[in-house]
Amino acid sequence: MLKRNMTDKSITLSYNELSKGCSRRTAAGVFFELLQLKSWDYIELEQNGEYADIVVAKGNKFEQ
Repeated sequence: MLKRNMTDKSITLSYNELSKGCSRRTAAGVFFELLQLKSWDYIELEQNGEYADIVVAKGNKFEQ
């Protein structure tokens, strides 16, 4: 899903957009998967404040 939506190096995604319309359970699953991908260096995550949206960007291993 991330590769399909991130075709350009400068593109970032919003966690709020990724989880929009999902159940709370599915949104929590998406969040957990993002944390796993971050720990494996596939993506970068940035959050500018408490309860702020999370920005997802490509990591060093994204293309692998």
